[in-house]
Amino acid sequence: MKEEIMENFWLILIAVIAYLLGSFPTAYLISKDVLRRGSGNVGTMNVLRTTGSKKLAILTFVIDVAKAVLAVYLVSWLAFLEYDPLIGLLVASSCVILGHNYSVFLKFRGGRGLASLFGVVLALNWLTAFLCLGTLVAVILLMEAFLILIHKSERNFGNLFSWTTLNSQILGRVIGMVLCFVPIYFLAPQFFLYVFPAIVLSLIRHSDRLKNYLNKKTARIS
Repeated sequence: MKEEIMENFWLILIAVIAYLLGSFPTAYLISKDVLRRGSGNVGTMNVLRTTGSKKLAILTFVIDVAKAVLAVYLVSWLAFLEYDPLIGLLVASSCVILGHNYSVFLKFRGGRGLASLFGVVLALNWLTAFLCLGTLVAVILLMEAFLILIHKSERNFGNLFSWTTLNSQILGRVIGMVLCFVPIYFLAPQFFLYVFPAIVLSLIRHSDRLKNYLNKKTARIS
């Protein structure tokens, strides 16, 4: 009984630390305008939108990835505390995304968790992480190209490979995130169930933007 209580205590501790790591408001510290301008999202793309600086956007991305990597490594670093490491992974990966999406330092506002999600997968299996990133980018570009072909996109092929496309192609981003389950399942199946909640949390944060996008497209058609 005592051992079970202690294991639960250590898992709660991991949850708190991972959440606080995720809550670190990288984008806000780099650009205070992210809450007032652009999408109001505390993430890489809104830093680019509000500052116009690719260097600052990349810096935001790298730090948000790093805090997720740190949260996952925390599980193995504290393994001497004798808790189930797989449960620890589930807790850490979920809580670091939760912290990024709903930061305690920003009155529970935050980002959409994509960079931190990449960090979680990167910490588990780097090859899987880059395959997921490649899948995501490929689907975004294919979806945008398809919309250009059927004349439902405001852009053209001349600016297909742009930061604007990566930022605004929300439908492709959501589909790409769902398809990221495939490389994770086949290349890192031992981690699939433990990363699944983290991906779902990120998808949930994308749902509002996807809904707005679909409503605009429906309004144009009607």
